[in-house]
Amino acid sequence: MKAQKGWNLALAALALVVWNCDLTCTAAATSTNTTSPPYFRLSQLEEAKAKAKAEGKPIVWIASFPGSMTPIKNPMGAGSHAATYHAYLTFYRDAVVVWSDSDAENHREPAIVDGELHTPDAHYTAPGVIALRPDLDKVIGKVFHISDGKERAAAYAGLLKKVRDKASWGGPQPPKTGK
Repeated sequence: MKAQKGWNLALAALALVVWNCDLTCTAAATSTNTTSPPYFRLSQLEEAKAKAKAEGKPIVWIASFPGSMTPIKNPMGAGSHAATYHAYLTFYRDAVVVWSDSDAENHREPAIVDGELHTPDAHYTAPGVIALRPDLDKVIGKVFHISDGKERAAAYAGLLKKVRDKASWGGPQPPKTGK
C-alpha cells in the first residue's frame, strides 16, 4: 500500500512537471522570432544605445560569424557558434545585445569596440564579447572565445556580475530615462 502511495505521488509530481514544461514550451513556440534571438545590429546602434539608456542597462557587444546567433542545441559546446549563442543566453536579460559580423563588419564597429576586439590579439577568435556603458564611453569587461564550456560559463558569469553591478561600470552612471 505504501509503495502504491509513493508511486501515485511520483506520478502526480511528474504530471505537474510535464504540465509546466508544456506551458513553457508553448510560450516559446509562440515567439515571433523562432530562428534567431532578438538583438541589435551595427546599423541599429543608435536605437540600441537609446534602449540601454532608457532601461539603465549596459550594452553587450558580441562580434562573431554569420549564423552564430541562431539557436544551437548545445551552447556549452566547443565551437564559435556554441560560444556565441552561450554569450547571448547569458547576457540578453541584463543588457542590450548588439551583434556585429566578424567578417563583413570587422573594423567598422565604433572605435572603442574595435580597439577592444583587437587587443591584445589583432586576430581574435570569435566570439568577442564586450560589455560597455550605454554611451559606449567605457568598457566594463570582455571575454573572448573559450572552447571549454565550463570555463566559458565561469568567465561569462564573472562578466555578468560586472554587468549587473553598476558600481563596477566606473564613474557616474547615467540615470534611467524610461520605463
